[in-house]
Amino acid sequence: MAALRVRVFGKLQLQNGEALVSTFPTRRVEELLSYLLLHQGARHPREKLVDTLWPEIELRNGRASLSTALWRLRTVFAKLGLPADEYLKSTRDWISFDPPQGIDCDLLLFQQHLATAEATPEEKPREQAYRAAIALYDGRFCEGLYAEWCLLAREQVERQYLRALGQLMAGLIQNQAYQEAIIIGQEILLRDPLREEVHRAVMHCFWNMGQRARAVRQFQRCARLLQTELQILPMPETIALFRQMVEDRFDDLPIDGRGTGPYNHELKVAFQAFLVAAEDLDTLLELAEHVQEVPVTV
Repeated sequence: MAALRVRVFGKLQLQNGEALVSTFPTRRVEELLSYLLLHQGARHPREKLVDTLWPEIELRNGRASLSTALWRLRTVFAKLGLPADEYLKSTRDWISFDPPQGIDCDLLLFQQHLATAEATPEEKPREQAYRAAIALYDGRFCEGLYAEWCLLAREQVERQYLRALGQLMAGLIQNQAYQEAIIIGQEILLRDPLREEVHRAVMHCFWNMGQRARAVRQFQRCARLLQTELQILPMPETIALFRQMVEDRFDDLPIDGRGTGPYNHELKVAFQAFLVAAEDLDTLLELAEHVQEVPVTV
């Protein structure tokens, strides 16, 4: 069993037995360790490390800062009761995090589970691999660090997490496990609210569960977000799904020429207005598509 336990999801921490380190001597030490953990085994030229981690520092001063950070990082391993030289390899030219044996690192396990899922054609094992990866993601990559390289890495890992959620959601919908699919869809939208295909999938789930009012409200939420944030309309397939939902919901009501319900007249009027608006929208979309297809001559 690996002696060193590394957690990069959430606040960075290292653990060896009962010894736990979650605070570091300086921010630069934490940044250096985070970068080395992200690229384990690679030999990083010192100049490149300085330029990547602390681009605002001149190279000469940066090399000194890097050497100081590396020395302080070695004291962290001493606190853990581990020989730093066996984990941190360095020369005058390069630095590497290269542990002598496998470590228990949540990021590595996360990526391994994703790779297993992508390479597994069988439905059940693939789902299990996605679930295992998702369970490991209990915080964003190295929270509390805001260097540009870290923000990019954080975004990349989160995209991998959202893709895993999306793949799991698709499998659940295929198996008609709509309630869990909705929960996962809402988790995706919490992190990326402009994912229109996820809004559409959630609409589909609500509709198939008989929760038609919630399906319609999901469309309205999606449309408002797209208009407010991007100033665009929903995609034609999203609009078509919404229109089908409204028409089906209206058809299910006991409304006919003899209806005497308190809202029958208002419903009929509103529905006719909806149909007119839908037709106008269809016409405008067709006109817009035609304009885009017309070649521009100079």
